[in-house]
Amino acid sequence: MRSAIVACCSKAGLAVIRALGEHGIALLGLCFGRGQVGAASRFLREHRWCTDPSEDETAFINDLLELDAEWNGSALIPTDDGTLVAISRHRQRLEGRFRVVCEPWDTVVNLIEKDRTYAIAERHGIPCPRLRLVSNEEETLQFAAEIGYPCLLKPCVGHLFFKRHRQKMLMVKSEKELREHLKTILNHGEKIMLCEYIPGGDSCGINYNSFALAGEPVAEFTAAKVRNRPTLIGFPTVVRSAAIPDVKELGRAMLRALKLNDFSCMEFKRDPRDGVCKLMEVNARHNYSGALAHACGINFPLLSFERAMGQSLSAMPAQPSRDMFWIDEERDLRHMLASLTRGKSAAFSALNPYRAPKVFAVSRKDDLAPSLALMKSSVSFALSRQRAKH
Repeated sequence: MRSAIVACCSKAGLAVIRALGEHGIALLGLCFGRGQVGAASRFLREHRWCTDPSEDETAFINDLLELDAEWNGSALIPTDDGTLVAISRHRQRLEGRFRVVCEPWDTVVNLIEKDRTYAIAERHGIPCPRLRLVSNEEETLQFAAEIGYPCLLKPCVGHLFFKRHRQKMLMVKSEKELREHLKTILNHGEKIMLCEYIPGGDSCGINYNSFALAGEPVAEFTAAKVRNRPTLIGFPTVVRSAAIPDVKELGRAMLRALKLNDFSCMEFKRDPRDGVCKLMEVNARHNYSGALAHACGINFPLLSFERAMGQSLSAMPAQPSRDMFWIDEERDLRHMLASLTRGKSAAFSALNPYRAPKVFAVSRKDDLAPSLALMKSSVSFALSRQRAKH
């Protein structure tokens, strides 16, 4: 049976489910936590709830090993950092049952721990923000004075930080703010970096997606961010396909430095002060806006599946020249509503991605159930927050 297990059925997982399901691959979705909209997709043969690997990694691995024998030999594809860490770290145990689709742990740890990623980039001449690990208050304050305010407190292990704080990073606007944050960070022993803030709006953000073998790209795709939520330091809500040659060159250099095999997504930000793109992070799993490349004809999940199964890789087109947008319809809603209060020009500008060729994170005419699941989840979450306030 041509089959795959998609570990985590959030929006990134849903993009993988659809990209593989269209090719008749039997799919099992593993779910935990909120936002598992992919569990409702018609492309899944079945879905099961399992332990959140960020809370109990051992229990999650045991859940995998206890799956029915019919899923033996399936490609096992992590789609968030929690599943990536667990599956990569326990790869040897899992390879007796599954075709594991991720880098080995000695590579993944260099990407999950962002200070290691930056160190590798710097050794290979790839531009990055200036940064320093937070060790004590005095040294951190001195470095902040060097790089100036605002600056960023960025976690070395992002998915665990987000789980605790519900933020990707912290924007620090003054020495007073930095002192307050440092008290909490130093008391809790969190591994975190103080980073130079690269100025420029959300549209300065750029993605380099690729499928590589031995550090050489087989398929590539670049995209420009349009807006994030929260602005500047949040997750993307609108992304636009775009050919960006200088980012491709930097991405290729990082691929070679890491000797990556399979899919990765690199995030850069163009510094308006010198025009140079600076590396923000590297993710060795399918990304949040992954449906955009698929809509443009580049099916990265299929390449991952074919490699795992030992099949010949499908030919993928070069990046299309026509613009297409990816929109997270749930998270972009607040921006759209706010634009209506800022006049016709702001509202028209905010609507532009919706008027152009586009693909949504969840909504799709031939797979409607995830949209209904998203609405139900959003209403339920809003009501629970309202009850908590009272």
